[in-house]
Amino acid sequence: DRHYSKTKPWQTSRMRTDSLELLLSLANVHAGCQVLVHDGGCDGLLTGAVAERLAGRGRVLTVHNGTQPATRLVSHFNFDRAALDSIYAVPFARLPPPPTLSPALPDAASSAAEPTHPAPCSSSVPSGPAAAANCAVNPEAAEVAQAAEVAEVACSAAVPPAERRLSQAVQLLGGGQLDSLLVASQFEPSSAFLPLLPYLGLSRPFAIYCQQLQPLAELHLKLVKSGTATNIDLAETWLRDYQVLPGRTHPEMQMSGASGFVLSGIKVSADR
Repeated sequence: DRHYSKTKPWQTSRMRTDSLELLLSLANVHAGCQVLVHDGGCDGLLTGAVAERLAGRGRVLTVHNGTQPATRLVSHFNFDRAALDSIYAVPFARLPPPPTLSPALPDAASSAAEPTHPAPCSSSVPSGPAAAANCAVNPEAAEVAQAAEVAEVACSAAVPPAERRLSQAVQLLGGGQLDSLLVASQFEPSSAFLPLLPYLGLSRPFAIYCQQLQPLAELHLKLVKSGTATNIDLAETWLRDYQVLPGRTHPEMQMSGASGFVLSGIKVSADR
């Protein structure tokens, strides 16, 4: 991050090291948690930083626009296979219906709104102890059960690995119990943050980065009026580099003037 913040700040929305560290700390990103990320305008820097802190113990669900995520900088972290496997990319178009606080039976409207996915192969042949007892009584059932097992293995092998990982990520989102929410946006953070907020669990933290103050101030007002968050804070980061040499220790003559603003808070239930 320090290289890009000094040489190519426009590629990472002018996010400095201190801003990135503040985002990770406010969102309480640690090993073992499941983090929802929208890396808009940072070219994968935020996604890579979260995956580095998780160190392969946890999941990073990065939601993106279009068909491919912008994660070019993730390859610069030199992750091992465990860290790379912890990153799941989900397009906005494949997000499941927002979960509700109280479980309810799905109605026709919600069923129609659900996106269509390839249906897993199913069989009416019993499995487990029931299948073993059935096979002991009827020898022909053993052949049927074996054929059904072979068909199930062939069906799972036919599903592409990317589609299988996407289905796993969508299933995690549907639970609505993610541990952290991180959003980085160049222009309008509300359009990305508000649709993702229902997937965050209660009493879980969130943090939003934006270069401009006004969009975050408007989002701050929306959160206060809706009552869906507490401990809401809007801050600006500031960093001063020092030159440390014998007899010549002083602040550097040229420094970065601004590195955006950070809005943070904790999600609570509005029905209180």
